[in-house]
Amino acid sequence: MRRSLRVVCLLAAALLLALSGASPLRPALRRHLQTAPDAASCSAAVTNSPFASTLQSLPDVAGLRGCVALNLGNLTTAMAGPNAKCTLANLLELSSGTGLSTFSELAGALFSGFAAPNASSAASLSTVLDSWTKDATKSTAFCKSMNDRIGPCVETLLPVFVGLMEKKAPCCGQLGTYLEVLKLVQPNGKTTLQMLYDVVNGLHLSLCSTTGSESTLCAQPLLSFLADRVKTTGESSLLSALLFTAGVPLYALPDDSKAACAGLDTGKLPSRVTTMDGGGTTAYAALSCCATGYAALMESFDALLRQLTGNTMAETLNLITGLQADKTRQFKTPYATIKSCSFKETCAKPAYTLPADSAKPVEGDSKAKTARPSEITCKNVELCDADKVCSTVCEPGSVKIAPWVARAISHQRNLSYDQPLCWTQLPGSHNSATTLAKGYGNRDQLMNRVLDPSNAASFMRTNNQFVSITDQLNMGARFVELDVHYFAKMLHAGHCSRIDFAFLDDVSKSIVRSAEGLISAGSLSDVSVLIEWQSSLFGCLPSLSGIRAEEQQPLADVLKEVATWVKAHPNDVLLLYADMGSEIEAFSKLDAVLELYKSTFGDLLFTPASLKTMPDGSWKKFKLSELVKSGQRVVLLSTPGANDLMFDLRKLCDGFKDIPSGSPGTAGAIWGQKTNSGTLVRAYHSALHYATLSEDAVGGGGVNGTASEPAVVDPKTLPVFVNAGVNILAPDSLDGAAMRAMVWSWAPREPSTGDTAVEISAKDGRWSGVADKASIKNVACVSTSDRLAWKIVAQGASCPSGFEWGAPKLAVENVALTAALSAASGASATAQLNVDLSTFPVIPAGEDDAFEAAAGGSGGNGGGTGGDNSSGPNKSAASEVSSAVASLALALVALSVY
Repeated sequence: MRRSLRVVCLLAAALLLALSGASPLRPALRRHLQTAPDAASCSAAVTNSPFASTLQSLPDVAGLRGCVALNLGNLTTAMAGPNAKCTLANLLELSSGTGLSTFSELAGALFSGFAAPNASSAASLSTVLDSWTKDATKSTAFCKSMNDRIGPCVETLLPVFVGLMEKKAPCCGQLGTYLEVLKLVQPNGKTTLQMLYDVVNGLHLSLCSTTGSESTLCAQPLLSFLADRVKTTGESSLLSALLFTAGVPLYALPDDSKAACAGLDTGKLPSRVTTMDGGGTTAYAALSCCATGYAALMESFDALLRQLTGNTMAETLNLITGLQADKTRQFKTPYATIKSCSFKETCAKPAYTLPADSAKPVEGDSKAKTARPSEITCKNVELCDADKVCSTVCEPGSVKIAPWVARAISHQRNLSYDQPLCWTQLPGSHNSATTLAKGYGNRDQLMNRVLDPSNAASFMRTNNQFVSITDQLNMGARFVELDVHYFAKMLHAGHCSRIDFAFLDDVSKSIVRSAEGLISAGSLSDVSVLIEWQSSLFGCLPSLSGIRAEEQQPLADVLKEVATWVKAHPNDVLLLYADMGSEIEAFSKLDAVLELYKSTFGDLLFTPASLKTMPDGSWKKFKLSELVKSGQRVVLLSTPGANDLMFDLRKLCDGFKDIPSGSPGTAGAIWGQKTNSGTLVRAYHSALHYATLSEDAVGGGGVNGTASEPAVVDPKTLPVFVNAGVNILAPDSLDGAAMRAMVWSWAPREPSTGDTAVEISAKDGRWSGVADKASIKNVACVSTSDRLAWKIVAQGASCPSGFEWGAPKLAVENVALTAALSAASGASATAQLNVDLSTFPVIPAGEDDAFEAAAGGSGGNGGGTGGDNSSGPNKSAASEVSSAVASLALALVALSVY
């Protein structure tokens, strides 16, 4: 990094000369600063630059080289201003001293673990800390540079870089997308610049405040404490060690401020969360007054955490340790206590700290970035969290969809029940319990306010669904997915993130290790403390679902809701999928999960033992309607494996496949999967979004789709999956539009009162009622051995041998019949279907009109053959995304000292 900083200093000098006209490179520079609208142009701008060799020395992160290359004029202008606190001379002095090398070394240690795991990183952190504690000149050089050069240059240049990204300057667009991600933790009422200033100031105060007559830097006791701990813990990230190894004990300080302050003076901290049978103290750094500066760092981090998750650090620790209900032993916020201390030592703040940003934060209308369900009516109610953050949601049980859609879906469902599981087709939903109706995504509005209002692709959405599970079932879902997790001493239905990188492993181990030490601190007997929390629970605890962690639904409540609906609908089958979190096995919670399902559903369950009593013990040998007759109408599915109550989802039928995934383009298949062949195929795609990053981008997935093989699953693309014969259609955002898109049979508002016969149109495959069958010229005949084989005969003629008058039972059959009809009689032809209308439900006159008026219009034909050409999201893996965001945060500071 030092080389990068140095070459940019030299480059800035060259640019100053060029811009002033003193350089023969001026014409070339002018050409170089032309706008570059795309990645190829930006890359070419760097390559063709007269300063290409120096630009290539910059980190290749998110288009940084191109951004710097085309916008260095802004940097030099800021340094040339009459009131600039940072000049080119300052930068050159910085680059020639030891301050920059110590800054680079510390920054590298701070952000270690954000990239791919590195086996040597733990040793590197231990080496860095050991070096800094033994050689006090390093921290002295670092703090002198922070006071004299780095701080003033950050104040001068950081606003320039933030401004370039916010204004979408040439070639800075990709960096700007990651700046948007940083805004997710931007506290209300603060600008992005102030948020960064607070973090830099907190770090500066923690390390560069001085204490005592000899002006000892606060870095010494703090880093010495961490050096001793890292030798035994193997932590790889200094950021993790600073925030959690050193930070967690502060939240256990007692209510007695005198005892708390004395503990910070002596390095023997009393713990309010301990068992207290032996004094309850834990060894700590003797920070004395240095604790005040360190508390500022922790307070700035706490503000970021609370904005993103809804919980403070203290609340999060209580939930992790299960102490949320124990008022006498809870972790508490320590900042006011530490600020009130009269320490033995007196501290002086660093000579320079960043000022307050006088600008007001730019806030947009969060409603413009908030998705809403469409083509439904419901009773609106206000749902508020503990912080009085409120959203308008549909009251559970009140949702209605277009009457004609509800009737068509019901008809299709009855046809699907007349199929074995391995060939059926059922509507469902993805992450069914993660719904706004229960508070998930409620807090997204706080982030959406500060995200770029001019960038429609930058928004926060953390709820997969809009309406309650009851309403999803009422609309027609028969596949329900619950992500089952255990945290905060309770089984929950939630959605933990797919983020996976070394820093989070460091953080989780550091928190658990520190908390267990505090709980058992001073115990006179052996105390075995088991904190049931691990890194895979990030996203649930702390929450990234737009809901406070403790407000996420208990699994028991969700199962009760489902069971209540099932019991009220005795003619329906439900596939209930439990996607088990890894902590269920890690903390031996499977028995508790199974007991909860068993006690909730009882005799409604069709179990693996039940399957053995069916013909050949095979899903292929009986129809779903037989489950209705038996009363065992709830089929529990699970991953990662089967048990006494649940079937392994991956081993049903001839296997189970999720799409979109893999590679498109295989003839006779969709996303490489052949449907209607005995393999269960599910279509789903997460709609979750974190500023400019989709969940696929965060998780390292994502595919590129086509019109015939879409990469997303929504009302526009669902007809493609329906007509392809995908078994389980499980979109996010299940609403009236999604249900309409899954209709493959009836045309809108068909049939009408008085109709006696049904015809299918070769034009779009839709069914309509007719008053007199004599008006239909053709009849549809289906093979008795292959329901994808159809023949068309004239009205009044008999079906050929081996064929019978019929009607499609599945969408793939409807597609096959439509093609046969068009080939035999032309695109405008129709044929009579074998559908009995004598008992078909009648929709009262005006009901569809009334619904459309209430819902504001409800679309047209529903399912069809169309799709879209949308591409899949960014494929960058979690480690790459996190590395880019961390690098951006670092670059915003580091580039400011060029």
